[in-house]
Amino acid sequence: FLFNGLVLCHGVVTHYTFLASREACDGQCMFCNSSHHHFKWSAVKQDISQFVYGMNVVSAVGAAHQDRMQKMMDLSWSTTVNHECVPGIINMRMLSYVFGNPSEILREGGPVMWLDELNANTGVLDLLQSSWPALLAGGWPVFRQMFEVSRKLRFFLAKHTTTFGELPRESLLDVNDTEFGHDYKEAISGALVNQKFLPFHAHTRLLTESGQTSPIAAACGLLGMVIHLVHVEGRYLGPLREESQNMVQDLLLQVQSLILNWTRQVASVARWWDLLTTSWPLWQMLSELACVSTRKACATRSELRCLDVKSRLQIPCPYPDAIRRSDFVACGEHAVCELAANEAQEDWCVSPDTRLPDPLVPWVSQLTHDDEGRVCSQCGQDGV
Repeated sequence: FLFNGLVLCHGVVTHYTFLASREACDGQCMFCNSSHHHFKWSAVKQDISQFVYGMNVVSAVGAAHQDRMQKMMDLSWSTTVNHECVPGIINMRMLSYVFGNPSEILREGGPVMWLDELNANTGVLDLLQSSWPALLAGGWPVFRQMFEVSRKLRFFLAKHTTTFGELPRESLLDVNDTEFGHDYKEAISGALVNQKFLPFHAHTRLLTESGQTSPIAAACGLLGMVIHLVHVEGRYLGPLREESQNMVQDLLLQVQSLILNWTRQVASVARWWDLLTTSWPLWQMLSELACVSTRKACATRSELRCLDVKSRLQIPCPYPDAIRRSDFVACGEHAVCELAANEAQEDWCVSPDTRLPDPLVPWVSQLTHDDEGRVCSQCGQDGV
């Protein structure tokens, strides 16, 4: 696999149970040769992100969303479809591990066999060999799915103490926790749930006290610094170039280096089991940086902000919340006017002979992400 010029190296397995090609789309499927493919995979990314992050949608749309997710999971296991988007099919396959019954997914034979099967079915461990800043910038929710799989595994193994007895319950990464490291884990996990942010010195203290002896503690300390830079100081990823002097990118690459170097100290994939069963919130912290909604800041941009041009002060945004979408429409995503769910044709696809109403009515403040596709397709623009 090639991901936007980044080569997936150190592959974990030599075969996969799905077919995928990288010729139709670029490495993150942000651009495709066919507008149909671009629209399809952009919609897949949006749907999966909203689903795994548990975003609120109205009940009718929510039911339709769940139906789409089920169809998406069913399609992903077809052995005859050659998918155009590599990270797309990986994230689709991961849905089965996120929402499936662990007793149906776990197999006898120990963690190595389970991890080999996981990667053969999804390719996710190979995907995580590519640049983590690029994965965050691409918008695919793979880190959130790793977090959900980790949470499900830990809960299942703790509840079923005798079932699958050959699977280890305690992660090697939790064995040598310091007292401060234990307190930090609880504090940062609670802060992420409540959308609060620890002071910067808490992360630097973790690096000082635990970072020299624990790669996972060092990685979480660095991620805590990244979250502080993004959410508190408003500093984001810049262009993904090797010569880029961007602190957020450099810290994320250092986190990735710490984790991957630790996994490669043994010849097998066994240490990925420890990464999935550890109580350190590595995957939760990474998922906090993904761009899935304009309501909150992420690795590449701030949250949606509104400025009063007269006072030049930031004010509460007067725009209504979107119902179907949570993020921006990608450039070139819509080639035609596509009828949205639960919309009448005359209300959605505007006829070419439409004229201005009389009297005029205000409309700009009513535009949401739901309308961006209409603007793209009907005004002939490349994006919003």
